[in-house]
Amino acid sequence: MYRSDEEKLTDVVIGEAVLTLLKSDSPVSSTALIAQLEVMAAAAEDAKMVRAIKSAVTEVRKGMAAASKRSKLDFLIGKI
Repeated sequence: MYRSDEEKLTDVVIGEAVLTLLKSDSPVSSTALIAQLEVMAAAAEDAKMVRAIKSAVTEVRKGMAAASKRSKLDFLIGKI
């Protein structure tokens, strides 16, 4: 699979945010991850980094939406 440098940086940024949450003994959840990414975006000075962080937030939100759809589908299937 070919991944652009920006996609790779997005993955690194997500990893850094997760590590920050773990090191601070904070709960690791999608909501906490987005909050940490927003803190990182506010502190970022490089436009490329800000774009990668915004892309990371978008990816986490997409994951949340997909998980929600799966939960609803599992619920509906369980009702059948």
